[in-house]
Amino acid sequence: MLEIILGIGACVVMAKVASADDQSGVLWFFVTFALCIGALFIPLPFIRMLIAGIVAFVAMVGYKVMTNR
Repeated sequence: MLEIILGIGACVVMAKVASADDQSGVLWFFVTFALCIGALFIPLPFIRMLIAGIVAFVAMVGYKVMTNR
């Protein structure tokens, strides 16, 4: 149950960060949601949601760097 809350929290935080950075919050919400679903196959409880959030944040930073070139 707590992992579901952590996953939804990560999705909401990424959407807020994206909207503050003038990017699509809905797009990054669903990207993070997909990463959280994919992270369910990692056998580390609670850490897998943290990994999904970090991967989503790194993807957002990477996307921002690539579009500014």
